[in-house]
Amino acid sequence: MLAYNSRLLEPPVSLDSPIPRSCLIKIPRQQRSIAMVQTILDAAIIVLQRDGMAAFNTNHVATVAGVSPGSIYQYFANKEMIVAAIVERGVLDVEETIRAQVASAGTIDPLVFIGQLCRLLLAGLEPYRDLLAEILSGTPILSGTGVAAIMESRLSAALTDFLTVNIERYSLRGGRPAVYSVVNGAIYVSLKWLSERPLLITRDDLVDVFIMQLQAMLEVREPMP
Repeated sequence: MLAYNSRLLEPPVSLDSPIPRSCLIKIPRQQRSIAMVQTILDAAIIVLQRDGMAAFNTNHVATVAGVSPGSIYQYFANKEMIVAAIVERGVLDVEETIRAQVASAGTIDPLVFIGQLCRLLLAGLEPYRDLLAEILSGTPILSGTGVAAIMESRLSAALTDFLTVNIERYSLRGGRPAVYSVVNGAIYVSLKWLSERPLLITRDDLVDVFIMQLQAMLEVREPMP
């Protein structure tokens, strides 16, 4: 198993944690401001775990974070954007792991590489099924700030980067529409799988299907040496 250290849903975090920029009214620049944003997100996670999405509000978050509601509204327009920021921060953290794997992939077979990444991501998210289910229950999955949109923008970039690095060896039949289809298909199926009780299929079976689908679309331009 590849090493994984997710900050997605488990506080506390450090100042080095990624900042969810697309969900913020203004971007914190100073360490004190960055720390406040991270503290707000950590507190929001605690409130979600404790109270669930139905009772989630900015006042509860402010109390747990030890800040005023006004401090929250300096950075977040509403509670929905706080939830979106939790997801984005986690996806950004996952993206760092993915990019590190892309950089070190070398001549690894792309199907092996994708299988490793899928298992890595699903294994990292599994312990947080209950909290993800809460988030998904209150966040429209097709909204621009929803879980799926945030994951799509990051994972599409990662897959495109891998294909760019290996452009002489591999491509996806269909180009960008193929990337769109592969990434979104995997995201929606993964989110459904993460929110299911009980599990209908195993993680390995799910990843095997992802690999089969990708294999059907993968064009090998140059065999592995």
